[in-house]
Amino acid sequence: MARRVGGGGGGSGGGGEAAPGGPAAAPGVPPTLVATAGQRRYGAHHNARRSVCIIYTGGTMGMMHDPVTNSLRPEPRYLSAQVKELPELRTKDMPEYEIIEYEPLLDSASMTPDGAARAGDN
Repeated sequence: MARRVGGGGGGSGGGGEAAPGGPAAAPGVPPTLVATAGQRRYGAHHNARRSVCIIYTGGTMGMMHDPVTNSLRPEPRYLSAQVKELPELRTKDMPEYEIIEYEPLLDSASMTPDGAARAGDN
């Protein structure tokens, strides 16, 4: 399952839960992504901006230090929280963005070839 965990750019917010679905993932295989970037419909008076969708499967960008193991581990919602702290992304000149996370997060070092292929299909 994937979860929408953040969005923004140009001062807009976002987030919320994606609809659950899809088969349960086997160990080392991320589940099928069920959330997709929302289609934005603009009115005649709206200045359309570009948008970016970040699909986070559990790699380096959203990892936190684990003091117990003294290593990095994927942390749910951490990437979204860090991105929200970047003032550069809150200007009207930046594209809107949406972050969608796989659930569960999986470090790419633990991903199998089947899991990588499934992530690529999403």
